[in-house]
Amino acid sequence: MSYLAGETSRVRLGTSVLVIPYRNPVVTAKMLATLDVLSGGRVILGAGVGWFKEEFEALHAEPFERRGAVTDEYLQLMRACWTQEPVEWPGAF
Repeated sequence: MSYLAGETSRVRLGTSVLVIPYRNPVVTAKMLATLDVLSGGRVILGAGVGWFKEEFEALHAEPFERRGAVTDEYLQLMRACWTQEPVEWPGAF
């Protein structure tokens, strides 16, 4: 996507759907913010909670049954990373 950001100037860059609980929210926020800057604000994030329990187990992610709460918190943390400096986070996950 970084390559496309550099080669285009008007095309919006969509991520498809990222299953938020699979990824470290701070690292994900940084990657998306960097891409957004490189593209001049053209990034579209598709965010999902996941549906396949075995994937959560294989990735040693937070428990499948808590994926909704984890997704909510991770998205809040990502927004904080994009809008606050420094970021302090007292979250449960």
